[in-house]
Amino acid sequence: MTIPALDPLTRDPSIPPETRRADCCVLGAGGLLLALLLARKGVRVHLVHVEHDLPGDAIHPGALEILDSIGLADRLLAISHGRMTRLSLRAGPRTVTIADFSILESKFPYVALIPELQLLEFLAAEALKHAGFTSSMGENQSALIREQGRVVGLRSPGLEVRAKLTIVFNGSLSGLIDLEGLSPIGASPRVEVLWFQLPHLPGDLTQDEAGIRVGPGRILVQIDRGDQWLLGLVLPRGESARLREQGLPAFRAAAAALAPELSERLTTLADWRSITPLEAGSTRLETWHRPGILFLGEAAHPMSPVGGFQLNYAIQDAVEAANLLADPLRTGSVATAHLVEIQRRREFPTRVIQFLQASIQERILSQPSVVDRPLRLPWQFRLPGVTGLATRLIAYGFRRARIE
Repeated sequence: MTIPALDPLTRDPSIPPETRRADCCVLGAGGLLLALLLARKGVRVHLVHVEHDLPGDAIHPGALEILDSIGLADRLLAISHGRMTRLSLRAGPRTVTIADFSILESKFPYVALIPELQLLEFLAAEALKHAGFTSSMGENQSALIREQGRVVGLRSPGLEVRAKLTIVFNGSLSGLIDLEGLSPIGASPRVEVLWFQLPHLPGDLTQDEAGIRVGPGRILVQIDRGDQWLLGLVLPRGESARLREQGLPAFRAAAAALAPELSERLTTLADWRSITPLEAGSTRLETWHRPGILFLGEAAHPMSPVGGFQLNYAIQDAVEAANLLADPLRTGSVATAHLVEIQRRREFPTRVIQFLQASIQERILSQPSVVDRPLRLPWQFRLPGVTGLATRLIAYGFRRARIE
């Protein structure tokens, strides 16, 4: 999948690579907002977009407020999209509301659900309005350029980008992280998510709510997309392979056990091509930087799907990085102290959310998948005020980020 607004480069190895110079090279579409913010401040920035590098499509209220502060939220929301105002959790016969965004004193008391590609096209189109922004398509084989122990840019097929600072957002390029000798710290076990869609029938009630069904060892996320239901079955690592061995009926039965009312619709899944697997887990780098290079977003702290924080924390990373780096990049005075400060501002909020994600995963997914009684809801959800606290935590993260 590509972004039409970005200019693809030739991959013919017989053609000598072009060289471009920039103040900053950003690797990964998750860094599009950072590239836009830097270009707005007069920084020459080149974005290398990697195939299949998509950041997610649930934009939380805090991220919408950030976009609104630079005049983009209303135009973004002109794109056809869904809205989620509540998040509920069901275990057996009991249901509780985890988050109710309608209680927020915000212009955006909801989560906007915008297709990933449309979000990227929108941000790319805005960035291209600034003379300092350029872009290209890269590959997973992109390599760092080094001189005297320092990263001075990025080499992709057909192009070399020389830059004062390279910022990596793409978490799939783990080779770059290994090359820098950075050590990831595990925060929660990796899980597998099997995403699929089911038809939205005329008799279904339209909901502005995402539901989470939990059972021993499994979680089912259900989101109303208007014309269809988007569902994700979350399993411990390795469980999806066992389901595949047992066949599609075993997968249907696993999903139906958590959402019995969808049993008949599950028969519309004719083969495994209707199901998209995703593996995710929470880790973070002990150090997010080396001379000439900074890791942010998914590259610095891949996050569990619990709570949908990955995209929104990448946006907050971008805001803090733009606040601290715009002037030094323009003047060529970027120092290690700037990179250390970015990690200081963003690491603790990341650690808090990853700890909570790990706690929830441990509570649900570590239990045997077959038990004699349904899973009980965690006692924390019965505490007064927990819904308001969870609402604000999901909406804004542990600490708000604002464009300076």
